[in-house]
Amino acid sequence: MRTEPITPAEIKSFDDNGYLILRDVLHLEELRALQEDTSALIRRGLEQRTELTERERHDFRYEVDDVLGREMFYRVNYLYDKPGRSFLPLLAHPFILDLARRMVSEDFVPTWESMVFKVPGAGREIKWHCDVESMVVTTPHRIFNVDIYLDESDLENGCLLVIPQSHKPEGWETLKPAGIRAKYGYDLERGAPINMQAALMKPGDILLHSIYIVHGSPSTTSQRLRRVIYYEFRSASVILESPPKGGWDEAWIRKRLRLLHEAIRQRALAPYAAHDPFPFVYDPPAPWRLTT
Repeated sequence: MRTEPITPAEIKSFDDNGYLILRDVLHLEELRALQEDTSALIRRGLEQRTELTERERHDFRYEVDDVLGREMFYRVNYLYDKPGRSFLPLLAHPFILDLARRMVSEDFVPTWESMVFKVPGAGREIKWHCDVESMVVTTPHRIFNVDIYLDESDLENGCLLVIPQSHKPEGWETLKPAGIRAKYGYDLERGAPINMQAALMKPGDILLHSIYIVHGSPSTTSQRLRRVIYYEFRSASVILESPPKGGWDEAWIRKRLRLLHEAIRQRALAPYAAHDPFPFVYDPPAPWRLTT
């Protein structure tokens, strides 16, 4: 298990390429707890669909896959109000919070969380896309996802494909997702001219990817499950300067920070916290310190 924080060289590699693989971050005990809790969520979505609550119907996402020609369950949003004791403590993993502070700022905010997966025999295609609608960079600050892998991910079970350096404004017009879909599809050999890279991951690894990088993954009929938990972090000051749609205001930021405080409290009680690689002390700037 990794015992050192993210390094300046790794951060530079992320800035240069738009993505970064970090190996062996999760302890086996935590990994097993997450695998158990996420398996239960997937079983509920597959086997008990008619019993989902009104909120779950919004958060448990299905879609018809054009390639495989069938409806697929592929995503669960907002993990923290779902059954599972391991979800909230994961947010307070010291390596994850430390890299958020180093790469975002002291006023980092956990803005989003979800689980995306490919079930055995019916792995949904994720078309080439960016996590933003256009390459309009309104801030020089880093905005990225932390992708936490719970299973092995390779070409056979539809691993993530990325185009290095496609997160940069210069030349982005030639790498628009729609054009890439039309020209290359997911054929790695034909995709070579655009330097497509496959993210080959092991359980417990973490992948960072910029919200601006072009990425996707093909459909698959592999019999191996692939689960990834996604977090996004942004600076509170950046959110207020350029708020996304959906009510991301000061009250919303404080609500998310209260969630983070609760995650830190729950992690201290988790049995696998004894294996944490190093302590993390959360001390945001004065405007964001909670007084109650």
